Amino acid sequence: MIAAVAAEAIRIYSEIDFVTQARRLGDHLHGALADALGDHPLVGEARGRGFIAAVPRARRHDPQYGRRACKLSALYNHRKRDRPLG
Repeated sequence: MIAAVAAEAIRIYSEIDFVTQARRLGDHLHGALADALGDHPLVGEARGRGFIAAVPRARRHDPQYGRRACKLSALYNHRKRDRPLG
């Protein structure tokens, strides 16, 4: 039974050309991340492959960096807390 389910999943993935779609949408994702975060002072170089992405913090020697990072973190946590579940 499990092998039949796996075989059907592979057939569907081949039919919809899953790998090509993932590559195309992944390229779009990484382009959008670079456009949105490329010049942000708290973000390093966004990178990844396919649907996997990493957005590291920038390591800056700017004295204001820590203050901006704290404000950004507080804003994120505030919005996350106020968002309803589901």
